[in-house]
Amino acid sequence: MRRRFVGFLGLAVSGVAGAFQLPDLSGSSATVFSAQEEAAVGRAAMREIRERDPSYWDDPALAEYLTGLTQQLAAGLTGRLDLPVFTAFLLKDWTINAFALPGGYLGFHAGLIAATESEAELAAVAAHEVAHVAQHHIAQMLEQQKGASLWVLGSLIIAALAARSGTGQLPEAAAAAGSAAAAQQQLAFSRAFERDADRVGLDLLARAGFAPEGAVRFFGRLLNATRLGETGFPPYLRTHPLTIERIADLDNRIQSGEFRARFGSAGKEALDPWGFAFVRGTVLAERGTAGEALAQARAAAQDPVGQVWRVRAALRAGERAAAKEWLVRFVQQWPEGRWRALWEAEAWRALGNLAEALAVLRRALSAQPESLALRAAAVRTAIAAGEREWAWQQAREGVERYPKRDLAWRLLGEVAAARGDQAWQHRAQGERFALDERWQAALDQFEKARLARREDDIWVAEVQARANRMREAIRAEQRERGRSVR
Repeated sequence: MRRRFVGFLGLAVSGVAGAFQLPDLSGSSATVFSAQEEAAVGRAAMREIRERDPSYWDDPALAEYLTGLTQQLAAGLTGRLDLPVFTAFLLKDWTINAFALPGGYLGFHAGLIAATESEAELAAVAAHEVAHVAQHHIAQMLEQQKGASLWVLGSLIIAALAARSGTGQLPEAAAAAGSAAAAQQQLAFSRAFERDADRVGLDLLARAGFAPEGAVRFFGRLLNATRLGETGFPPYLRTHPLTIERIADLDNRIQSGEFRARFGSAGKEALDPWGFAFVRGTVLAERGTAGEALAQARAAAQDPVGQVWRVRAALRAGERAAAKEWLVRFVQQWPEGRWRALWEAEAWRALGNLAEALAVLRRALSAQPESLALRAAAVRTAIAAGEREWAWQQAREGVERYPKRDLAWRLLGEVAAARGDQAWQHRAQGERFALDERWQAALDQFEKARLARREDDIWVAEVQARANRMREAIRAEQRERGRSVR
């Protein structure tokens, strides 16, 4: 079981394989765990990453772009009622990698973003990870562990995540417990899933409107970047087929008459070029030391990626005059929208012009109120500028629009803290705990919220009703744990 979950965390792009006309592997074993159980495990894993992984990159704008990309690709899975709402996040890890967690959580490494040269290339990786989730590969990995409970599953994944960040010894323990025969069986198991994810992912990529050749180009570049690893280990020790094999398989599939009949030969390198430029430029500005990032940015092309890269790298290096000069020159080349507003406003804020930053964000948020990343930037800038009542209104609207988004409640709590409103601060924190199904912690916060405004009968009634739901959830969780140990 432990070996399987170390392998599970390696459902990564660094060794994905492609194949032509492979069978569909989504079978009855996908029901080992229900969608609700997979979602619960995914939430627990995400909580572990947010709270304990030092590489977690907590940037709403980057997450919003990546999540939008994955959801756009997942939209090609028409008629599927068993799929989660996909959520993506970024790790400031400079290896070229990506991975899938249960419940539709997809992790991307900064090194992967830096290595891609077009949105189609990044989308090819995202589509592969979406396919892992859609095909229920994680559940199928547990086919021989049908007696395992949800709680065992969750604890093993969390232990593996802890080991990833250097806080545990799970890999060593797993290696000591494993046998060569079992390891070889697991390797073959992974190959089948990786080929299946390539098959489904390539279809999703083309169905979304991206050029499928982006997958071939990216993995060709990956082959060059990892050539030592490709030739330095015996094939049976690799958890995935050789990258050179996958490139040939992907290209054969794209060139096949069947594929062209279904999708044609057209496709775009980017469906959201400004969003991709914003994200890649932001990532590149954080790579290496501040001086290295600025030197590389100066040498880069002055395309949209290079424009964001230059401004952000200059700000990081403390070159305020250069940052302002580039900002004023480049920003006018961008169309109005959230991506222009987000990097322009952040630059003005870093340059000390809060009024200009807030003005930019107000205009953009008025045009695109559905963007939670814009709302977060606007609310936080408004707090810094002393516009607390306007920030409060925007934060309240955020939780009304997105009552199940952690960021929306976090913003509300930040504004409440700035206003000195302890009641709402505790209530917002309670809602965040509830989203993670940390019922007892949520209940404690709701009790503090009730006590902070005990003279307000309507408030007390609302908070009491939420607290009662938390108590019901705690009892249900206790019943489930009781069944799992019998």
